[in-house]
Amino acid sequence: MSNSGAMAATLVLENAERPARYVRTNAGIVTFHYTVVAGDNGAFGLKLSGVDALVDTNGNRGLATGWEKTIPREVADMESNQRRVDTRGPRVTQILFRGTTAEGTTPDRTTASSVPTAPVRDGWVFFDVFFDEPVVTGDTTLRVTVGQSTVSTATCLAVSAAPYSEWLRCNLEVDAGWLDTDGLSTPANPLNYTTLVDDLNNPATPAFASQRFPEIEVDAVPPTVSSATISVAKAEVASNVVVKVTFSEDVKAADRTSTATITIEGGAADRTATFWSVSGKIVEFRYALIAEDLAARTADNTSSTVKVSALAATNITDLADNPAGNDVTDTAAFKTGTTFNRKNVPTGSDAATVYADMTIPKLESISLGGDVRSVYGNAHEVTFEILFSESVTVGGAAQLAYKIGTTEFTSPISVPIDGSR
Repeated sequence: MSNSGAMAATLVLENAERPARYVRTNAGIVTFHYTVVAGDNGAFGLKLSGVDALVDTNGNRGLATGWEKTIPREVADMESNQRRVDTRGPRVTQILFRGTTAEGTTPDRTTASSVPTAPVRDGWVFFDVFFDEPVVTGDTTLRVTVGQSTVSTATCLAVSAAPYSEWLRCNLEVDAGWLDTDGLSTPANPLNYTTLVDDLNNPATPAFASQRFPEIEVDAVPPTVSSATISVAKAEVASNVVVKVTFSEDVKAADRTSTATITIEGGAADRTATFWSVSGKIVEFRYALIAEDLAARTADNTSSTVKVSALAATNITDLADNPAGNDVTDTAAFKTGTTFNRKNVPTGSDAATVYADMTIPKLESISLGGDVRSVYGNAHEVTFEILFSESVTVGGAAQLAYKIGTTEFTSPISVPIDGSR
């Protein structure tokens, strides 16, 4: 067979057609060469033209009837590695959230990932990076943004059989102190690597837009004690010492085992205030005073201090289940506590009746008393009765100011009628 040179071969690529260079005709084989250039990509076919230039040894010209002049790219009897042109490196097609260790399993690429029902506070978060062709890598990491600025790296490993994989599983370990309520994100062009190539050693071009994963909230910040207050409404047997501990964020209690230790000046021993309630950031503890707490208080017009000396926040956590801190040493209640006045046990009374309080008396009302008249004449006495919230004593300097018409008067306040009036 001979070829006058008029027959030509053209490579049909996915994105272009490229003419091949005629080399020779020998023993029935016509050889063409084509040198791959940048931009060529994908499987290719072959298109022949000028076939009438073919002449066999008997003078027959052209191709026999039934033979196509075009060999399509999808011909099945040619091995794929002989029919593919590739000068483009692998490209990222998508990045997906694939689950957390909190789910108990690591999902594969065909398993739908479930959305975490609470912020992630520890363990691992998994991402999958998909490419448009298999890649080989040894040291690829995925950059992940936590919060507004913290950038961490997830180690990426090939998932399918080595050495090539069309996707990488990237594992991000959650660090203590991380907080992201808007969801983790990946910045633009998030992959770092030394080696990331396809099977023809074309370097990857993993350009990819930034992406946020709002379903992956992270909260690895434990709640801490912001402040504590302590109050004693009235220091008598069965009266409550109320401790309110405020945390840095909303908290919850799995049970009622948490306690607060309080120290009462002059008391026989430290006391334990037990868990009472939790609401938002505030956990309340209560302790009911007993006679022993008050028995040593015998001096008039002196005071005792009660403080929060320790906190055992057992099973108190934030909403992401981070355990609460127990440190109350910097809170006002620990440093200064609260003071309540005390007075002697009245004659014939038991220590259980010791009366003391830290609440300032409140003026409840002022009204007319005694011989109440609609009109007061000459020599009539006008009596004012002042009602307080509790029993009071009256010093000699206490006076009441009042007006008759436009003239202002003052009168001394006399001994109480019944303690509070």
